[in-house]
Amino acid sequence: MPNFIEGTFRARGARDDLILFLKQGLQRLDDENRAAFELDPADDDYYMASVHDYIYIRGTRRQWLDFEHEDGFYLLDAYSLGHENEFVFAAPYAGAWDIDEGGFRKIAEKYHIDVKVNGYEHGAEFDHMIEIDRRGRRRSMYSHEYVDYTWECDMPILGG
Repeated sequence: MPNFIEGTFRARGARDDLILFLKQGLQRLDDENRAAFELDPADDDYYMASVHDYIYIRGTRRQWLDFEHEDGFYLLDAYSLGHENEFVFAAPYAGAWDIDEGGFRKIAEKYHIDVKVNGYEHGAEFDHMIEIDRRGRRRSMYSHEYVDYTWECDMPILGG
């Protein structure tokens, strides 16, 4: 049985590119033929409602979004960050063993979105962050193992 890494998944891009990723790149674990969520067309912020507990990220090896304690999410306008006409999607993330860099590179390139994933792994006592641009190239990566994980790590209770 694998150890699990937990943290956050973020994607940034044009609204249409993000919506395409959310519609095609995510799959319900309980029924792959049903939508992972429903769009609320009346909401200008593109609030996604009816999210199901665990949503598999297609194209990755055992990586998913964990909405066990959430009931929806938003696409956040990134204009204030200097990215006009771009939005950010953020969600709780979990994966088996470690972040699947290869899978996320393909997703970034396919959907023309920037991807950033960070996670903590309590069992093996490390944290890991990776950022990939929309051409599928790694922009940055960070990995850290600790001498005293429970004290030094920002989120020592995640993963395991």
